[in-house]
Amino acid sequence: MKRIHLSNFLLSLVVLLSVINFSNASAKESLKSMTSQSDDDSPVEIKEEAPPMVATSPKVAKLLGEIQKHSVGLGIGQTFLLGDFREKAEDSITFDLLYGYSASYSFDMFANFHFSEHEFLKNIVTLKGAVVGIKGKLYSYDAFSPFGLAGLGFYAPTVRREVSDDSWRSSESKVTFGIHFGGGADLRLNDHYSIGVLAQYHDPFDIKQEIGPKVTGSYFKLLITGYYIY
Repeated sequence: MKRIHLSNFLLSLVVLLSVINFSNASAKESLKSMTSQSDDDSPVEIKEEAPPMVATSPKVAKLLGEIQKHSVGLGIGQTFLLGDFREKAEDSITFDLLYGYSASYSFDMFANFHFSEHEFLKNIVTLKGAVVGIKGKLYSYDAFSPFGLAGLGFYAPTVRREVSDDSWRSSESKVTFGIHFGGGADLRLNDHYSIGVLAQYHDPFDIKQEIGPKVTGSYFKLLITGYYIY
């Protein structure tokens, strides 16, 4: 009886080990199959769609190209002396150098550089200025744009005047601060050229002198302007 029970036990143990080995082999084969299938699969490529292009009309494209432009120009016209300057000398034709930068659709940076000499008898008034300001478009009608401007600048006016009979003295050349403001209109001819008119008032601050009266006065400019835009 003991031999029969032992035989049955050994037989059962062999069957159990066989089942376990078969189960392990099946599991390994399944895992290998899954791994090879995963290796064969190529990664999924995610493509980002480009944002839709916004249709831009020719008019809008032209407006977008109007800003961040430089312009250099020349102003030709008359300088009218005011205050004490008018008592010493006469008005005259003058030339101004102009510069602009279109910072936005409504506002430009503006700069004016000028030099003029005015005489009457032996009196001489010399005007020098370098000013900057903001030029604001009031409105735009097609290529025509009225504007206003204002700003600050540096001036160096001098006066040669009579101090006694047949004795003339020139004031000291000193730089002073001052204000300016005005207005006008521009007409855009094409992408690179424009013409217009400019009326500008300049008021340098008074300059005291060690000898003689202080230099005081103001002046007004009325100019025809022309710009090259790039």
